[in-house]
Parts: sequence; C-alpha cells; structure tokens
Amino acid sequence: MSNQHSSTAAPSSYILDSANQPTSFDGNEQGDVNPKPLDHIRPVCNLETQMSNLPTDSVYASQPDGGLVAWLQVLGAWVLFFNTWGAMNSFGVFQTYYESGVLFDRSSSDIAWIGSIQTFCLQAMGLVAGPLYDRGGFKILIVTGSVGVVSGYMMLSLCEEFWQVLLAQGFLIGIAEGCLFTPMISILPTYFSTKIGLATGIASSGSSMGGVVYPIVMKSLMYNIGFAWTTRVLGFISLGMLLIPIIVMRERVKPALRVHRDLIDLSVFTDWPFIVFVIATMI
Repeated sequence: MSNQHSSTAAPSSYILDSANQPTSFDGNEQGDVNPKPLDHIRPVCNLETQMSNLPTDSVYASQPDGGLVAWLQVLGAWVLFFNTWGAMNSFGVFQTYYESGVLFDRSSSDIAWIGSIQTFCLQAMGLVAGPLYDRGGFKILIVTGSVGVVSGYMMLSLCEEFWQVLLAQGFLIGIAEGCLFTPMISILPTYFSTKIGLATGIASSGSSMGGVVYPIVMKSLMYNIGFAWTTRVLGFISLGMLLIPIIVMRERVKPALRVHRDLIDLSVFTDWPFIVFVIATMI
C-alpha cells in the first residue's frame, strides 16, 4: 500500500536517486497518510540543461515555411540584396565617371581597386559578422550596416581625391555591406523549409534589380546635378529602403539555441571539401 502512494506522489519530472528507495509513509489504519519529505528524489534536469543539449538540427525543425512574418523576412532580405550586391553591380558607372578625370586623375587599374576592395570587404566581413550573428547580434549588424552604407555615400559625396574615395567607397561602404550580407542569407533558413528555394530566389533577385535601377538613377543624375548630389541621392535612397529590414526583420531562432563558436574558427581549414570549395569560389 505504501509503495503505491510513493509511486504516485512524485511528479513526473522527478526520478529516484541512486539508492532507488521508495518513499515511506506514516499513517494509521484508517488510511490517513503523511508522506515524509522526498529527500532522495532529485529533478531530471532543468530547462537550461535541456535546451543546451538540444541537437543542432532540432533548432530548425519547426520552420513556419510561410506566413506574414516569414515573407516579411523575404522582403527585408530583398531590400538588403538590392542595396548590397545591387549597388556593387553598378560600380561600372562609378568607374566610367572616375576615368573621365573630372574628380581625380588615376589609371583604370588604380580605379578598379576601389570596386575590388569593396567586394572583398563585403565577403571578408563574414569572418566577423558570422560569429556576431551567432551571438545574437542580428539587429546590431543590420543597424550598423545600414548606418555605414548611408554614411559611406555621404562621405563619398565630399571626396575629391583618390585615397578619399578608396576609404569611403572601398572600405566604409564595403564593410557596411558585409555587415548586411551575413544576416540576410542566414535568416531565411530559419523561417522556411520546403519553400526555402523560392524564398531565397525571390530575395536574391534584389541584387539584379539593384543592378538595373542604380545605374539608371546614376546616369540620369550624374551629369545633371553632379557627382556630389548624385551620391547623396543614393544615400537617401538607401536610407529609406534600409529602414524596411530594420523594422520588419527579426530573429526566430534565439542565440541560446545556436551553437556558439570562436570569433575566427581556424579548424574549418582542416576540412578539405570546404577548402576546395573556397578555392573554386575564388577562381
């Protein structure tokens, strides 16, 4: 009789300790029982321990695969693609203007370094932006990158020398775009599973659209209002558009559920398939 009471008295979230002794009860023959404190019973584990032991794959096991919030992430990513790779695709208009010698007199090879450094910074920032994203820095990266892009265009409008353009457009805008690139490609897989291809395709089309719109705007304005105000207009366009992802984009997977890693994980360079992939991408 006492064993039956002991088996039902403990909550389901508890188990017996290593002694595996049943709870003893004091009572009279009429069935009035008073259980002793359950000193030998301990909790299985707390919530923090359970969450830390979750498999990595389970983090993405319940993507909504649609819905208003999910598609708003696609919209935000589309805007980010538009203002990063889309702007990058329009560098040819800048190079043509720089080669005209109106702003400064440098060779085509020197001018090409501006676009090359901008592209390098955009992709190399993943070394830093990736770990920051894993630590919950999604919104920080979006805001920092947006401010950096707008500031870069405003600084570019004041430039009169080659080295100034190199710093403003090559480094500042490039690094800022790198802050935006990692979040925009990392957020969609947390919202979509079977529709991830469609969502990514729609979002990445922003780069093509930006590559069409930016050159048209620049060619229309460059020789009418001048280089300085053209770049300011680009800054205002970026400011208005980048407010969209700042407002609508949000993390679905919290940092506590992600696998944390070092800021720079050198162990990836021991993975030969990854190394081959990186070399192929560079080529």
